[in-house]
Amino acid sequence: MNKFVICTTPETLDEEYAFGMALLDNGYDLLFVSDFKDLDIARWSNGEFFLYHGSLEFAQYVNQFSNAIKVFTPEKYAYSYWAKKVILYNHYINSSKSEFRLDKDLGILANVKIPMLNNIFESPLTGGLLELSGDQQKDKESLEIMVKWFADESGRVFIRPNSGMKEFSGMVFINKEPYWSNDLESTKAFKCDALVIAEPKDIEQEWRFMVCEGIVSGCQYKDNHRLSFIIPRNSGDVFKNSAILDNSKEVRMLAHNVFVTLYDYMDKAYTIDICKTKTGEYYLLEINSFVSAGLYNMNYDAIAKALKLLYKEKDNG
Repeated sequence: MNKFVICTTPETLDEEYAFGMALLDNGYDLLFVSDFKDLDIARWSNGEFFLYHGSLEFAQYVNQFSNAIKVFTPEKYAYSYWAKKVILYNHYINSSKSEFRLDKDLGILANVKIPMLNNIFESPLTGGLLELSGDQQKDKESLEIMVKWFADESGRVFIRPNSGMKEFSGMVFINKEPYWSNDLESTKAFKCDALVIAEPKDIEQEWRFMVCEGIVSGCQYKDNHRLSFIIPRNSGDVFKNSAILDNSKEVRMLAHNVFVTLYDYMDKAYTIDICKTKTGEYYLLEINSFVSAGLYNMNYDAIAKALKLLYKEKDNG
């Protein structure tokens, strides 16, 4: 029997419950937990392979077990990995003809060369990578320099950690007090190894697609910065329950191009986020690990069926 463990939080309970029902309908041996630190993985799994879904902290804990089906490789979701493969939008930086350090002592790297996909993913953004030294005063000075380069006229700048563990969610910071100091403190940004800094971009809509040896479902989850989805309660066509609008052709085509291009680089199960800007352009926004990604209004039944392929691969392997 296929085993699956879900670690829930009060914020994700409804979504995880609906996903869990789809797993049960597809014959999974399901375990719900709210505090994974009390979970005896070895005893529960009895040596059998299992899949999992929950927070990044939960995923990192579970990933250490040899019978966990590995669909989470944190380094694959960091900028330092993706800079070699693809341009990601909003969170990552634009391509250039050459790679150079603007200031090696400050740990600032900008205009990183992207050797492939320039003809597929034209990025409107510029940005850079700040490698933190651990000396908070020095790091603050370096960050201030980069903010001057990449902030817009109103002082807004996008910052996110260079890590698949996503120590904090990428967000737009305002380079004015007290907002600047408060946001740096609340995100604990200087505890990261590196930060990606980029000019902000106005996003109008966002979609998420689930990949498991192919795109198996997708939905729109944001509209003008507001969450825009309902929890599906039944199965059907892969996209029937999803809030993909009339412009889905462009969205789906871009998601498909991303999947095909990254086939040899990615985990077996992950999500692709596509965005539409206020000027009407579509871009790859980011890639996330399946194990901690919100599934929103996707077709949970289709996802549950697709994940069984991973079990078959393990059973045959």
